[in-house]
Amino acid sequence: MMVRDGENLQQLTRGLGWFSLALGVTELLAPSTLNRALGARPHDGLVRSYGLREVIAGLGLLSNRNPSAWAWARVAGDAVDLASLLSALSRRNRDRIVPALLAVGAVTALDFALATSVAQSRADELRQE
Repeated sequence: MMVRDGENLQQLTRGLGWFSLALGVTELLAPSTLNRALGARPHDGLVRSYGLREVIAGLGLLSNRNPSAWAWARVAGDAVDLASLLSALSRRNRDRIVPALLAVGAVTALDFALATSVAQSRADELRQE
């Protein structure tokens, strides 16, 4: 999925930036609640570090300074999130972890679409110069 229209690309960038900020603040302020909701062992420090990563990526996307790098940073963060969720998966919590894996997978697809679209848009701009 490539986003070609400049306005749609900007809307996706801003939307994912705000999403990243909201998720990051939640992870920073309520890591225990997130761990309990997932049925995962308490790893508050780890969840807070993920929250800080999300806040930084969100601010980067919203700053409009090199959104491609920030989008790729989100894709890398998504890979870490997916790995963490998979490592927390057990028979007792699969009814909570599997939906989280699906949600992170969907966001990963959006992040990847944004990253590739921004990179392509930039390449198109350079070819026109």
